[in-house]
Amino acid sequence: MIVGVSTSIIPTVLLTYGISQFNIIRIVGQESATWWFSLSLGVVNLSLIFLNPLGGYFFDKLNSGLLSRRIWITLGSIFGFISMIAFSYSYNIPILIVFWVLTSFSYGLVSLLYFSIIPELYDFEDYGKVSGLMGSLIPLTIMLLSVIIFGGFSDLSVKYKIILTACIQLIFNLAIVWFVDFSKKNNSPVKIISINKNNKDTTAPKIESYNNFIWTLLSRLSIHIVSSGLSMMTLFYIARFHLSSEDVFKLQSITSLGIVFMIVSGIVSGYVSDRKRIKKPFIIFSAISLSVCMCLYSISYSIVYIVVISYFYQLVWGVFNSVDQALVNQVLPSKEHCAKDLAIMNTTNNIAKALVSFATPTIIYFGRIWMRDDGYTLFFLTMAAFSILSAIFVSKVNEDSYPG
Repeated sequence: MIVGVSTSIIPTVLLTYGISQFNIIRIVGQESATWWFSLSLGVVNLSLIFLNPLGGYFFDKLNSGLLSRRIWITLGSIFGFISMIAFSYSYNIPILIVFWVLTSFSYGLVSLLYFSIIPELYDFEDYGKVSGLMGSLIPLTIMLLSVIIFGGFSDLSVKYKIILTACIQLIFNLAIVWFVDFSKKNNSPVKIISINKNNKDTTAPKIESYNNFIWTLLSRLSIHIVSSGLSMMTLFYIARFHLSSEDVFKLQSITSLGIVFMIVSGIVSGYVSDRKRIKKPFIIFSAISLSVCMCLYSISYSIVYIVVISYFYQLVWGVFNSVDQALVNQVLPSKEHCAKDLAIMNTTNNIAKALVSFATPTIIYFGRIWMRDDGYTLFFLTMAAFSILSAIFVSKVNEDSYPG
């Protein structure tokens, strides 16, 4: 499952953080690439805000069993493969955006279906351990695949790197869906028993489950705004420390070593949260800690401090990512709408990226006026406020309404 999710996420990650920029430069030139990339990325994320829940809704309606899920993953992988190839040959921005959206939607649906299997394959008490392992190992797998694609095949052109990425996803996922056993355990989110008019027992989600779902959704949206804000780190390095592109890449390679802390903290926190049968304290602690990181970024004028803060951020993010995913599986209101509800949860990432893309220039502009600096002091303080909001929202979740 980890390989399936990782190979389905990596195409969208590479499109956002490397490949699409080069395609846009090829179409409009380097001078206009930044503006067109921001616009294209914003349109893609706005489109996915509506498409991802829609895809989850139709899967819930049309899914008739395990065979159907295998077919959906297969079709999503094939359609994503075709869209990636078409993206690589796009000759103008509108066509590029269309196939970027289709690629992200297709692979997003595939990864969503893998995540929707968790409540069916694993016991309620194991959600933390499973989410901890996935939340920690998926970034590691993505990093390794990125190294293979950009390092091992560095001589390939961007077009053939795109094709290679699509081929890796298709091959691995076809192998997974046809050779890996997804036997159900019939685990499901919390339900209550009610009596219908024919005196037959039926199941319906608790009303409180929807409240918990909404609070978790708001918490996730707030923290994704923070994580999306870190897409500005390259420009932050240049504005505050006047680094060259080579120095930025060196700094990023040093800070990327912090993934070790994220893996360890994710696995440990997932295991401990299951043993203690609690999720909220871990998420609240990590959200407040992330707020501290943002405050430290805002006042940091030393590269050494930046590296230390980055390592601490990744350590804390490992805790949040693993336990938060376990809480998401826990608060899903009903089994029948699992895919749709997960899609809505995952859409918070797209909403956050869109909001940050459009709001960041304004925040930095006023930051320069009010703080009389590079503008990033106000920017990171704003991110810190959203981290606190995340902690407040998740504190409203009632864990006592779930078993264990």
